[in-house]
Amino acid sequence: MDQTKPEISASETSAAAAATSSPEILRADSSLPRIAMVSTHGYVAAQPPLGAADTGGQVVYVIELSRKLAQLGYEVDIWTRRFEDQPEMEPVSDQVRVIRVPCGGKQFIPKEYLSEKLPQWSENALRFIKKHGLKYEFINSHYWDAGVAGQHLSEALDVPHVHTPHSLGLWKKRQMENDYPGGRREV
Repeated sequence: MDQTKPEISASETSAAAAATSSPEILRADSSLPRIAMVSTHGYVAAQPPLGAADTGGQVVYVIELSRKLAQLGYEVDIWTRRFEDQPEMEPVSDQVRVIRVPCGGKQFIPKEYLSEKLPQWSENALRFIKKHGLKYEFINSHYWDAGVAGQHLSEALDVPHVHTPHSLGLWKKRQMENDYPGGRREV
């Protein structure tokens, strides 16, 4: 599995930095109902670097589902992990944005090793939500790691939680054992 960092151009970096400083991106005062999508692993972005570590079909699915929900009249916040030099917020469209929350340091962490960092991620997400007065109709988490984080947010915010697993079962377990022999490692 290739764990290399995707190439990001200088124009993409400066556009992302400018986006972070714009308070209009969050639209916290919008009268539209708001949905929290949670996808904690991979390079989740408006234009994801497909093929980068943990960045493929699920990321595309979450971005496209969020765009469709916005077309139906929702504000959609896509919550993910912030690492490397990613901006805190990035617009996907007028009613959709990626919100990145730090946990576990600035290095990329593969999804198989993210579980120990999820409590820190959830606490940081809750602080951001409370600081900006965000209210959600429901939380939709994607994959098991986001399911853990989404359940914590659901309980803390007293909102419904819908989980989309994306992969299940013995086949996935065997595949992960082949990809990561020897079990867990310290990150």
